[in-house]
Amino acid sequence: MPTRSGAGFQCPQSGGAPQGDGKRRRRSSPPPTARTPTQSCGAPACLKQLGEEDEHFVLRPCNHILCTLCAFKSQVERCSLPQRCPVCAGYPESCVYVGKDARQEVPNKASNSIEYTRVNIPQLCVYEQHKDGLKKGDIAQAVALTINTVEIRSGDGNNRYYHRDTVTSMFA
Repeated sequence: MPTRSGAGFQCPQSGGAPQGDGKRRRRSSPPPTARTPTQSCGAPACLKQLGEEDEHFVLRPCNHILCTLCAFKSQVERCSLPQRCPVCAGYPESCVYVGKDARQEVPNKASNSIEYTRVNIPQLCVYEQHKDGLKKGDIAQAVALTINTVEIRSGDGNNRYYHRDTVTSMFA
């Protein structure tokens, strides 16, 4: 082991030998216990490192993590289609927004409801219903016919209300 007078002496990491004016200097970095753990965004094109205080979303039940930018990009790219996890392509039941001082669960109504998909996205619904047969070649074509009706109905007294109805029929 080298001595103070020997060549190759290295200052210990705890602050080192006195320097300059003879006073000990403190380390400027926090001790290891105060460091914030990091995790990365799960989007394949991103992989941004997220600290404990960075805003992000956790998709449930797959628990994949998305940074705020990737969650926004996902929303813009899919338009009116139900939310899908960009990592596993599953339909999340909800996502948890995690911010510096906030944590809030946001249910995903579109992904959880076959009725929502049938009424609003019949093309996706007919595909999901018949995809195995289409892939195997047992079915050559699957069809979704949708009829939308809109009317103003009379309610109690002089109240009138707007009523919309959608009927979708699917077959292969």
